[in-house]
Amino acid sequence: MRSTFTIIGLYLTVSLPVFCQLDSILSIKDYAERHASFINYIEDNYQPFEAYDSILRVAEFKIKKLNDDKLKQEIWFYNQDRKSRTYNGPTLLSSMTPLIEVVEQARKKSWTYIEAKLCARIGNFYHAQGQTQAGFEYLVKALDLVNQLDIKKYPEILKIIDNVAVNYYIFGDYVTALSLFKKGMGVAPYWRNKSERYILTNTIGLCYQKQMQYDSAIYYYELAHYNARETGNEFWATLTMGNRAYCHYLAGNYDEALPPLLKDFELSAQWGEVGSAVNAAMIIAAIYVEKNNLTEAAKYLDYGIEHQSFLDARQKISYYTSLNQISRQKGDYRQAISYLDSVQKYKDIAAITNNDGIIRNAELKLYLEKHKYDLELLESEKSRQITLRNAVLVIICLLGIIAGLWFFNIHLKRKRALELAEQAKVDAFRELEQAKKELSNFTAVIKEKNELIQSVKSELSALEHSNHGEERIKNINELLNSSILTEDDWREFKSLFDRVYPGFFVRLQEKLPHLTQAEVRLLHF
Repeated sequence: MRSTFTIIGLYLTVSLPVFCQLDSILSIKDYAERHASFINYIEDNYQPFEAYDSILRVAEFKIKKLNDDKLKQEIWFYNQDRKSRTYNGPTLLSSMTPLIEVVEQARKKSWTYIEAKLCARIGNFYHAQGQTQAGFEYLVKALDLVNQLDIKKYPEILKIIDNVAVNYYIFGDYVTALSLFKKGMGVAPYWRNKSERYILTNTIGLCYQKQMQYDSAIYYYELAHYNARETGNEFWATLTMGNRAYCHYLAGNYDEALPPLLKDFELSAQWGEVGSAVNAAMIIAAIYVEKNNLTEAAKYLDYGIEHQSFLDARQKISYYTSLNQISRQKGDYRQAISYLDSVQKYKDIAAITNNDGIIRNAELKLYLEKHKYDLELLESEKSRQITLRNAVLVIICLLGIIAGLWFFNIHLKRKRALELAEQAKVDAFRELEQAKKELSNFTAVIKEKNELIQSVKSELSALEHSNHGEERIKNINELLNSSILTEDDWREFKSLFDRVYPGFFVRLQEKLPHLTQAEVRLLHF
C-alpha cells in the first residue's frame, strides 16, 4: 500500500505525459526496441535531477513486473549512477567513488555490458573534468569489455562504442574513430536517437575531412544535414551545411562552397553565433580574393575586423592572409608586408599550440598503450595462473586416481594370492589324504601277500612231514621262489610313500648309505 502511494506521489511530481511515454515504451513487444527506447527515454530525462530521480523510481517499480533481465540491469546501473550524483565527497572527482566501487560487483555478476557502461560513464566524467589520462583509462577499458561481446547479440553496446569513438576523434585518432563508428552500421536505427544520428554522422564527416578524404566527408555532411532537417533542428542543419561548404572550399570547389557559406554566415549572424559567423566570413573573403572580387572580400573582412576578438589563432591566419592578398591587389605593399608579419605571428602561435597538442597526445597515447599492455600482461598472467592451478588440480586428481587404482590392484592381488594359497592348501591336504589312503590300501595288500606266504609255508612244512604230495610241494616251492613284490609294485609304493612322507628316502640314504635295496624295502614295511 505504501509503495502505491509513493508511485502516486511521483506521478504528481513529474508531468503526466512523461510517465505516459514510459508506459508506452514498456508496452513495446520487441525486446531490443523496448530496450533501446528505454535507454533513450532515461537519457533524455537526465536533467533536472528531481524529475530524473522520480522517473527512475517509477520505472524501477514498473520493470519489476516485467520478465526483462536487460531492463532490470539497466535500472541497477541508473540507480548506481543516481547515487554518484548525490554522493557528498570532499571533491567533485570523488563523486565517481560509488560507480568505481560497483564496477567489481558488475564483474562478479558477469554483466559485461553494464561493467563497460560504468567504465564509460566514469571515463566521460574524468575527461570532462580535465583528468584526460584517467578518463581514457576507463574508456579504453570500456572498449575492451564491449569487444568481448557480439554486437548482433548485444546491440546495446553501440552507444558505448559511439561514445568511445567520439573521444578518439577528440584525441586525434581519426582512423580508430572511423573503425568504431563503422561497427554500428548494421545495427537497427532505433538504438540511436534522432539527435545522435546527425551529430555522429557529422563527426564521421569530420574524421574523413581530417584525412583529406573530401568526397566521403561531403557525403556524411549531406547525410547529417538531411537528418537534422528531418528533426527540425535548423542550427545543426546550418552547421552541417557550413561543414560541407568548407570541405568544398578545401577541395578547391569554390563555386560549390560559396552559396552554403553565405547562408551559414547569414544564419549564424542572425542567431548570434558570432564565432561561427566570423569563421564563415573569413572563408568567404578568401574565396572572393581567389576570384579577384576584392570588394566583396573587403566587406566580409570588415565584419571580421569588427569581431576579431572572437577569432582564434587559426582563424586569424586566414583573416590576415586575406588582408594581405587584398593589399597586394591594391598595390599597398607596405601594408601587405605588415599583414604577412601578422600571418607569421599567428602561424607561430598555432604551431606552438599544435606542438603542445601533439606532445600531449603522444604522451597520452603512449600512456594508454602502455597501460593497455600492462592490462594485457595482467590478464595473461591471471590466465596463466588459472591454467597452472587447473593443471595442478588435474594432476593431483589423476595422481589420486592412479594411487587409488594402484592400491586397489594391490588389494586384488593380495586377495587373489590368499585365495590361491588357501586353495593350494586345500588341494595339498586333499592330495595328502588321498596319498595316505592309497598307501594304506597298498600296504594292506602287501600284508595280505605276506600272510598268504606264511600260510603257504605252514602248509609246505606239513606236507614235508607227511611224505606225500610231491607235486604239491614242487608247486609251492616255485611260488615261494617267485617275487611277491614286483618292481612296478615297489615303484608305486615308493611314490605313494614319498607323497605322504616327503624326503624320507633321501634322508634314509644320507644317514644309512650302506643299506641294500632289500633292507630298504624291509624298513618300509
